[in-house]
Amino acid sequence: MRTGMEAVYTLCNVDRGAPEVWSSVYDVRCLLDATTKLQDGRKVTDMKLPLIERKALETALRKVKSTDIEKLLKEYGVI
Repeated sequence: MRTGMEAVYTLCNVDRGAPEVWSSVYDVRCLLDATTKLQDGRKVTDMKLPLIERKALETALRKVKSTDIEKLLKEYGVI
């Protein structure tokens, strides 16, 4: 079974296969966990941020409210 990317290469006669993908490389949960650890366990909502960054964070958090993204951020201690 070909992926969409491989099909495009075939149609365009490009001799190149699709890169291999390992779940650990692209798993956002691993990235969120690492982010929290790099912050020494502190949540981004508890950090002192300049006004512009604070407003950007507030706006982003309003947009993800009640979504799976908010659940992940809370589960991994980012917020």
